Amino acid sequence: MHQFYFVSKWLFVSLLTSISIVLIGGGPATVHFDMNDCTAYIPNMTNLDYSEFIATIDNTDQIEMSVVGNHLYRLNPSENSHSCTPGVNDTEGMCVSYDLECNYNPGSDKSVRFDIRVSPKSNEPVTLSKLNFYEKSPLQFDWIDGINGLNNYSLFYGIRVLKDSLVIFEQSGIATNNEWTIQNFDFSSYSEFTVSETTVFNFELLAYCPVGNAGLQTVWDVDEINIEAICSQSNGNVTGGTLTGGPFEFCVGDGVSDNI
Repeated sequence: MHQFYFVSKWLFVSLLTSISIVLIGGGPATVHFDMNDCTAYIPNMTNLDYSEFIATIDNTDQIEMSVVGNHLYRLNPSENSHSCTPGVNDTEGMCVSYDLECNYNPGSDKSVRFDIRVSPKSNEPVTLSKLNFYEKSPLQFDWIDGINGLNNYSLFYGIRVLKDSLVIFEQSGIATNNEWTIQNFDFSSYSEFTVSETTVFNFELLAYCPVGNAGLQTVWDVDEINIEAICSQSNGNVTGGTLTGGPFEFCVGDGVSDNI
C-alpha cells in the first residue's frame, strides 16, 4: 500500500510495504604519482635516485592500494638516470632516456616501472580498472636548472602489465606526442585485472625508436601517472536491493538527503 500526501510544494511519502532501492557503487581507490618533487643533480647524484617519486594514495572502505617499494623506479639506475623538466600545469615532470631499438623490447631496463599492490577489504572482488598519464616526446629537451637543446625524440612507446610474473596486458607501437598529451588505458573488461585477494601488478612504460635527427640527447617525458581500482560488482554502475519492513517516511524537497 502506498499513500501519497501533497502539501504545498512538499511531497511527503509514507511507505507501508517493502520497496525496491538502488545502491550506488562507491568511488575508486587511486594511486597518483604527480612528479612534483622531481630532483636531479649530478654533483649529489640525485639523478640516480628515484625515491622522491612517492605516490598520493586515496583508499576506500572496500579497497586498499599501495606502492611496493614506496616509489616508482627504473632498473640499473646508475645507467638509467632521470632529469626534471617543466611538466603539466607548471609543475615538474620527469624525463628519462629511452630504448634506441626500433622494435619494442619488453622488459627493457629503460622502462619506467611501478608495482601496485591491490587488496580487497570486503567479500567483493576488486578490479584494477584504469591507468592514465601524460607523455611528451619533445622536439627540444629542457632540463630544469640545466641545459636545453635539440632532442632526438622517440617515435613510439609501449606498455606492459604483469601479474604473478605473467604478462596480462601488452601494447606497443603507440605513437608519442611532441606536446604533453594524456594517455588513457581501461582494463575493466580484462578478467585478469579482477582479483579476490591481495595481488601485485607490475607496470612498465617504455619509449623507443629515435626519429634520427642530429640531436645528441634521447629524452622522453612522463608526468601525472594515475591508477584506479574499483569494486568489480559495481563497476561504477548501480546494483539493486530491497528494503523491507516499515512504515518508512521520506520528505522530498526539504533540502535534506534521504540516504539509505
